[in-house]
Amino acid sequence: MSRRLSRKAVSAAALAAAISLSAVGCSALNPGGSGDAAVSAAGAKLTDDQIKGAGNVTLHLSDYQIGGMLNSLKQAIAGFEKKFPNVTIVRADKSFADYGKTIALSMSSDSAPDIAQSNAAMAPRLVGASLLKPLDAYSAAYGWNAAYPSGIKAGLKLSADGKTFGAGKQWGMAIGGNLVGLYYNKDLLKKIGASAPASFDDLVASMQKAKDAGITALEVGNLDQAQAGHIASTLMSYYQSPASLNDWINGVSGSDIRTAGNTKALTTLKDWVDKGYISSDANGIKEDDGAADFAAGNALFDITGSWRSTQFDTALGDRGGFMTLPGSSVNKAPATGWFSEGWTISSKSKNPDIAAAFLNYMYGPSSVDNNIVGGYLPFAPGATTPGKAVAKDVLANWYRVSEANGNSGYLDSGTPSMGTTEFPALQSLLAGKETPTQVLEAMQADWTGYHGKG
Repeated sequence: MSRRLSRKAVSAAALAAAISLSAVGCSALNPGGSGDAAVSAAGAKLTDDQIKGAGNVTLHLSDYQIGGMLNSLKQAIAGFEKKFPNVTIVRADKSFADYGKTIALSMSSDSAPDIAQSNAAMAPRLVGASLLKPLDAYSAAYGWNAAYPSGIKAGLKLSADGKTFGAGKQWGMAIGGNLVGLYYNKDLLKKIGASAPASFDDLVASMQKAKDAGITALEVGNLDQAQAGHIASTLMSYYQSPASLNDWINGVSGSDIRTAGNTKALTTLKDWVDKGYISSDANGIKEDDGAADFAAGNALFDITGSWRSTQFDTALGDRGGFMTLPGSSVNKAPATGWFSEGWTISSKSKNPDIAAAFLNYMYGPSSVDNNIVGGYLPFAPGATTPGKAVAKDVLANWYRVSEANGNSGYLDSGTPSMGTTEFPALQSLLAGKETPTQVLEAMQADWTGYHGKG
């Protein structure tokens, strides 16, 4: 999964009931002990009384959260500590870029955090080095997997060598998902005499009209290198089947990114730069600055993730909208999206059962409304949002894409090093220094070097 992750909203009663009914009972071990002594390493579901009777426990948590998702995490920590005054959760946070470079070292140290945020690009290193506690027993006990789509379940499992998703044991749990799509400004559409695009040709025609009117057609801030990856994968999901893309991302033997559809996608991306739909200085603009510019009403479209939905909903309200790309012949609901991140428990944790109880607190009814406002898209059905047009559109499209199996995962999850291959290559593509073929060749070489030819 790529850079920053997702958001949403639920009718507390509906989602809480769905999650509650999905929980599977499991007898818990008596935690015993006190202070920071181990509670249990058996994968047990603890009762509230068992947690309260465990003595003073400190859980260390490492994350890279920002924005609404950070607020959601902070509220979950505060709520859990209030419910269990004997438990203290200490956060250590880093920027996304720095976090990915140091997480394996951090988890292998003697002072590894009990709980660590991860994504599908980081997980292979952690699983392959046996640094994570398998979560299968907890998942069964708490019912985490009950509402996950099949693709999400596969993404949260990894083979013991850390190379193949969908095999082996569960490495992480996800409290919500995310979706990349097309945000648009209704006022600017009206100004150029257009409406929300009903086809891919409509999208291109609207961008041309915006350019002719002196309006930024597609906001892109790629100094951080991530947004071009999101746009590229969104276009790939239009020209390429999601099954093919997900097989490549998951490491399925014989997969190849060098297809005609993917070449067409990157050619289209470069064409948008050449035609002036994307600013020629996009590589010099921070993603946050580009998003702020769109939120201020200065651009027609922005292709980014649901992690921006709260920001755009607040700024634009009913003047904004969101949609995935119009369906194509190979994908009726083309979109990039996955679980927002995986939360993991260290194999070195002295209190894994209490750590799992906290993960369940983040997942369950106590945090539902908090998660939705923070930007997580719910896996369980029946969600509603207190937001305006943008938030409502994001939620509706999330359910539609999930039901149509239109989601493709994040390309940088293809190997642990794919981000360092893909993102600079796409930056070079936007600058005219590399061709679509060269970008795909580099990505496939990285994939083959890690997975083998198959």
